[in-house]
Amino acid sequence: IFIPQFTSDGLYQFDAREDEWTIYNRFLNNKLPRSINTSLSRLRYDELNGRLYVGSWGQGIFILEDTVVVDSFTCEDGLPTVDGNCQLSNGINTRVSGLDLDPAGNLWASFHLAQTPLAVKPVDQPWQQIPSTKFPSGFAIVDMMVDAYGTVWMLSQGKGLLAYTANNTFDDVQDGSVLAIQSGTGNGGLPTNQVFAIAEDQDGFIW
Repeated sequence: IFIPQFTSDGLYQFDAREDEWTIYNRFLNNKLPRSINTSLSRLRYDELNGRLYVGSWGQGIFILEDTVVVDSFTCEDGLPTVDGNCQLSNGINTRVSGLDLDPAGNLWASFHLAQTPLAVKPVDQPWQQIPSTKFPSGFAIVDMMVDAYGTVWMLSQGKGLLAYTANNTFDDVQDGSVLAIQSGTGNGGLPTNQVFAIAEDQDGFIW
């Protein structure tokens, strides 16, 4: 599940009114850019602006409006990589493992095995990587979500959860803090460090 498959299946859109699926990929309609049309990993739809944010397991992030690509981001735009180097020819170097929007509309993304596993794109600003010094070593982020208060919750492969609070100061990425939540008394009290999914209910409780 954590190895790029280099598939070119693209995206599937279901129309409930017509009860049918539409497939979007470079072979059928050429609407997805070839460079990031493989190993799509995460989706986040913004109902406010009608944008679909798509992450790939190797080549970055792109944004669609009405099935048309309107923007895209790679390591050249500031996305973290596994080895810390930006080489677009390396098809497995920018592994997007999570995508979400915070209440202010800032786009957050987590990156599997990246030297800096978390980055944010504030509204109308460039990408900013959260310093790796904020994170404990040995944590591989496999998914994430942002709650209603702006806290970023990250699922770590076999090591519980990480919670990042930005303190709403994107001009100073050193200002945020990371808390590790794991099993055991004094460590957060999780029943197990094997966490596979996370969600927030309407009352603000994290499940």
